[in-house]
Amino acid sequence: VVDLEVPSFVFHYEDYSNRFEEVTDELIAFLELDRRGVAPPFVDNKRYDSYYSVEDKEHVAIFVQEFATKRTWGHLQHYFPSDSIQMEVSRAIVSVNA
Repeated sequence: VVDLEVPSFVFHYEDYSNRFEEVTDELIAFLELDRRGVAPPFVDNKRYDSYYSVEDKEHVAIFVQEFATKRTWGHLQHYFPSDSIQMEVSRAIVSVNA
């Protein structure tokens, strides 16, 4: 995105909780669209923890960290517990080197 000079818009899940209308307006403006009607209500704090095992979540965190740019990881890292990432990365390095 940076190298191609493609504009980007970053917002976080919690932004919808704290300022739903503002973020919606900002996103619509960024996309150069017109607002059509009223946005459906945002349901905050939906949890999907039961869908994924701890190991699944660790693998996703490692995958995202590995393939994300530093800038992107900076935006996403607070969604992943750093202890589990470091433990899993250490285990992955040990298993590759074994």
